[in-house]
Amino acid sequence: MMRSTWALDLLLLGEKGVISVTTNVAPRAMQDMCAAALNGDARTARDMTS
Repeated sequence: MMRSTWALDLLLLGEKGVISVTTNVAPRAMQDMCAAALNGDARTARDMTS
């Protein structure tokens, strides 16, 4: 479980990327969440943060 919901919210609002400390701890999970959000798959991206 990762708690980077602020990053997800920004991506879903149209940001093109984020800088997050979470990436140091869970790089693959953060990459997957960002990819899902950037591809418009909000449900998958939100599921990754809970």
